[in-house]
Amino acid sequence: MPIPEEQFEQGSETTENNILNFLKAHPEEAYNSKEIAQEFRVIDSRSDSVTISFAIYSYSALLDSLVKKRAIRKKIVGGVAYYIFQKTK
Repeated sequence: MPIPEEQFEQGSETTENNILNFLKAHPEEAYNSKEIAQEFRVIDSRSDSVTISFAIYSYSALLDSLVKKRAIRKKIVGGVAYYIFQKTK
């Protein structure tokens, strides 16, 4: 279904803001991209492997964008990338 240009232009910004607000609300916990996708109900226990892989890839790209903007931090723990809100000092 087509969407208006305004909605298109807000697309990733809205999702990035939602992710940032979620991590900001949980400043003492780090999450991986799959956990964040599950939090926003992009994937669930009924999702097939292709949907899960696509969601993880998409959310990882958005999360890495927030890392580049220094809004969140990223660390690899046990071979998995985790993200946490960037506290101001």
